[in-house]
Amino acid sequence: MGKNSKSQRDTHYEVLAQYQRLASEALTALRPRLAELDPPIVDSLPIADFSGRPESMYVWYAFRNQDDQRRAEASGLGSQLRRLTEDEFRRVGYPPSALPSIRLFFANRVDIDAAGGNFASYVR
Repeated sequence: MGKNSKSQRDTHYEVLAQYQRLASEALTALRPRLAELDPPIVDSLPIADFSGRPESMYVWYAFRNQDDQRRAEASGLGSQLRRLTEDEFRRVGYPPSALPSIRLFFANRVDIDAAGGNFASYVR
C-alpha cells in the first residue's frame, strides 16, 4: 500500500470514528430520558457504516421484551424517538444536514439474549 493510500485510509477512519463518537455521546446523554419512556428503552447502539458519511448512521433502540417493542411500534413512539435522537445529536455537534437521514431501528432484550446476548452481534 502506498503512502498516499494509507494516509487516505487513515483519514477516512478518523472521520468515521468522529461520527461514531458523537453518536455514542448523544445516546449516553439520552439514556435517562429513554428509560422514562413508555415503554422504556433499556439499551441503544449507534452504528456508523464504513462509508464515513454522517448520513450513514444507524441507531438501534432495545426494549425489554417483544411486547414492549410491539407496543412502541404501535403507539408511534418512533416519532418521539426521532425528535429526541435528532435533538441530542444536534446538541453534541453532529452535522445538521445529516440528522434527517439517521435510521432508527427497534429490537428487544429477549431476542438479543436469545441471539447470544451481544447487541452488536445481534444487529449485524
